Amino acid sequence: MSGSLMTGSKYLHISAVNTGTIKGAPGSLISVVINTKIASGVLTLYDSVNPGGTAIIAVIDCSGATTSLAYRLDFATGLSYALAGGNADITISFA
Repeated sequence: MSGSLMTGSKYLHISAVNTGTIKGAPGSLISVVINTKIASGVLTLYDSVNPGGTAIIAVIDCSGATTSLAYRLDFATGLSYALAGGNADITISFA
């Protein structure tokens, strides 16, 4: 089986309720993996250098099954997040 190695990609691992900036410049959101679900966890991703505001990319319910969500989309300003409601274990890949 052949495939291409995605170069230049990075990841952020989140495992506690928190907010933060993932990337402070334009880039690409590749995927979000929910490694461990939590009953009331919600992850919000923003096209912004600061979490919050109206430039929402996605609001992800972390209470379902563990899963991998492929986004493969560009963000114009930056990428930030807010994890609320519980300590879900999440990996976000981006470039």
